[in-house]
This record gives sequence, C-alpha cells and structure tokens, in this order.
Amino acid sequence: MWDHAPSADALLDVRVARGWRPRATALRDGPKILGHAAARFAAESL
Repeated sequence: MWDHAPSADALLDVRVARGWRPRATALRDGPKILGHAAARFAAESL
C-alpha cells in the first residue's frame, strides 16, 4: 500500500477515513484518549 514509511499522521488519517474512532480509557482523573490519536481527539467529543 505504501511505497515509503508512512508517518503516524498519515496512518491515523487512513484509519479515520475508514470510520475508526478511538475509545477513551477510564483513568483516575477521567476518561482519556491515549496514543497518537490523543493529538486529534478529545475524550469529551466521543
């Protein structure tokens, strides 16, 4: 699919375009989106 090593943003773009949405993880201080998706999604918006 890729002729080069894709960036984390490019991989996330493909997943989101296919309908993927992150799930918030329940933490002591409330739900949080973890990983690279945290830069694009807020737990409150899910």
